Amino acid sequence: MNAIALLLVTFLVVLCRGKRSPLGECPYVRPPVDCGGGPGGLEGLGGLFSFGEDKDECSADDECSPPMKCCMMGCNNKCVHPVTQWCQSPVDLAILFDAQKSTWPVVRRKVLKIVHKMSIRNNGTHIALRAISKKNQLLLGFDQLKGRNISHVNVWKSMKAFIPEKGNGNLITALKNAKDMFDGKKGARENAIKLLLVASNADVDFEESDALDEAAQELKDANVLVQTVGITNEMSLMTMVQIATSDIYVWPEVDNEMLNELRKLEKQPCSSDAH
Repeated sequence: MNAIALLLVTFLVVLCRGKRSPLGECPYVRPPVDCGGGPGGLEGLGGLFSFGEDKDECSADDECSPPMKCCMMGCNNKCVHPVTQWCQSPVDLAILFDAQKSTWPVVRRKVLKIVHKMSIRNNGTHIALRAISKKNQLLLGFDQLKGRNISHVNVWKSMKAFIPEKGNGNLITALKNAKDMFDGKKGARENAIKLLLVASNADVDFEESDALDEAAQELKDANVLVQTVGITNEMSLMTMVQIATSDIYVWPEVDNEMLNELRKLEKQPCSSDAH
C-alpha cells in the first residue's frame, strides 16, 4: 500500500470514528396521546414548535455529551443515557377477536402471527383470549396457565379449540368484559403492562357510539393500553380509533411494524442501565 492510499484509509477511519453514535439504544417510551397545542392552536404540534426551553433538547447525537444519546422522549428529542442491556418486561396481553365464521380463517391467522411473535413464558408475556361472540366466550384467562405451561403451544391449543359462530357478538359488552380480565384475582400481574389488542372490524351502530366511548374510557382509566387491528377491508377505522388509547395504536394489518412495536413493550432497561 503506497503512502497516499495509507493516508486516505487513515482519514476515513478517523472520519468514521468521529461520526460514531453512542453505544446502546434509545430507551423505549410510549408515545404520548397528546403533545399539547402549538402556536395558533395547532394541537399535537407543541413539541415541534418549542425551541430552546429545555437544555437537554437535541436534534442529533453529536449535540449530547458522551455517552448520552439523542432520543425521542415524549414530544421532544432529548439527551439521555442509552440502554446497553435489555431485560424482560412482563406484559399481560389480552386478545379480543371477532368470532364469526365468514372471517374466522383471517382472524385465526392474524392472532396466530401475534402469539407466535411474543415472548410467552412465566416471567415474560402472558396471554388471555376472549371472543367477541354472543356468549362472550372466555377461551383463556391469565390464571389458567401456570409455570412451564405458559407457552405458545398451550395458548394456541385454546385458540384451535374455538368454534366460530354465524354472527358476531356485541363489541361493547366484550370490551366491558375485557376490563375484568385484568383483575389481579383472575391472574393479572400487578407489575405487568396491561395490553388489550382488539382484532375486529369494529362494526358498531352509530347510536351505540356513546356506550362505546364509555367502555373504551373505562379501559383507559384502568391503565390498560388498548390497540386495535382490522380484519378485512370492511373495518370501521373511525370506530377503531374510538376504541384505541390513541390513533397511533390503530393498525390496518398485522405486519412487521405492528409486531415490532408489540415486542418493544416486552423489554425494559436492566437495573445497570437505570439512570
